Amino acid sequence: VVEMIKHPFCSLVAAGGTGEIYSMTPSENVEVVRRTVAVVNGKMPVIGGVGFNTPIACQMAKDMAAAGADALL
Repeated sequence: VVEMIKHPFCSLVAAGGTGEIYSMTPSENVEVVRRTVAVVNGKMPVIGGVGFNTPIACQMAKDMAAAGADALL
């Protein structure tokens, strides 16, 4: 993440839906978003990926919003 924020990206997707989201637990995904938000430090929006089933996705969305995600995917 530190290297990525040196470039002029519009946003950064943390724990997106291309496989990484399903290789971690929901709480691990939220922690990835929390740490990404901390490192990015407002330089660009952070988008968190949510998934699994509807109840888990809803909880992940709430937790990622609380962790500072600017948007959800």
